[in-house]
Amino acid sequence: MTYRIVGSWPGGFQGEVQIAPNLAISAWSVSWSFANAQRINQLWSGSHSQNGAACSG
Repeated sequence: MTYRIVGSWPGGFQGEVQIAPNLAISAWSVSWSFANAQRINQLWSGSHSQNGAACSG
């Protein structure tokens, strides 16, 4: 799994998570914690849950 910020603006950013780019995967999940009180406001191609800094999707 890799994560990178692909765009940013005052008060927000867009991140990209890439899971096994060379494999065909029909179902997967990932969990992480934000370090600086970030919140997910919109997510493309998936669903997520967030409790404080802890996220999963």
